[in-house]
Amino acid sequence: MHGTADREIVVSRVIDAPRELVFEAFTDVRHLSRWWGPEGFTTTTRSFEFRVGGSGAS
Repeated sequence: MHGTADREIVVSRVIDAPRELVFEAFTDVRHLSRWWGPEGFTTTTRSFEFRVGGSGAS
């Protein structure tokens, strides 16, 4: 079985907001879909497990 290194995406942003608010936006499913595309873009989250080894949003 192949590893995932060849499928890795690294995203970097500088956001002028409190650290706690940014963390919540990336870790709370209510906010997560707003980060994944431009205005009008939609996404459906079927599972989300925010921990090392957990399943990613899909």
